[in-house]
Amino acid sequence: MGQKREKNVFFVVSLITVRRETMKVFGKQIGALAIMGAILAVGATAMLVSYLSNTATVNTEVDSPLAVDVSYDSIDWDTDISAAAYGGDTIDYYARVENRANATITGTMNVDTVTSTGMATCADFTLIELYDAGVWTDITALCTDTTSGTTVGVPVTYLPLETEQYEIRVTLNPAVAPTTYTFSHTVNVNNV
Repeated sequence: MGQKREKNVFFVVSLITVRRETMKVFGKQIGALAIMGAILAVGATAMLVSYLSNTATVNTEVDSPLAVDVSYDSIDWDTDISAAAYGGDTIDYYARVENRANATITGTMNVDTVTSTGMATCADFTLIELYDAGVWTDITALCTDTTSGTTVGVPVTYLPLETEQYEIRVTLNPAVAPTTYTFSHTVNVNNV
């Protein structure tokens, strides 16, 4: 009973052996308290690292690069305008497309038409013209009947940060029934 018994404690896969108050690390004698202090200091430092830095995030709200509006006089612009006409009349108005992106946008400008009393057809129009770059172009042949009305698609390219303005003339067939026509302008973007 008078003999002291030694206990071996193994750390780090038997590389460190603790005997009384010294230990061997890779064959060198080092004080056990020094090693334990170093392990605690490293552990404490490792635990503090996650508290030394916050997390920074960037939230980006992405909006359409194109803004489309319309006008009857090319002065007062809005996204919704109204006027009155009769069968056989010509409706003359302007569409403006602003490319707000710093990139070239290509696509198709669509003019979709629906009516309040039923489906519009291309036969409702005797002439559809587009004025762009000083030239009137008959685009009546581009009119297509759809399941909800009509659409006219015109290929377009918008340069970065540039605004394009078009004048549009739609001549109604004199035989159209009284109704309200809604001409909606959208641009389908082709860029991928």
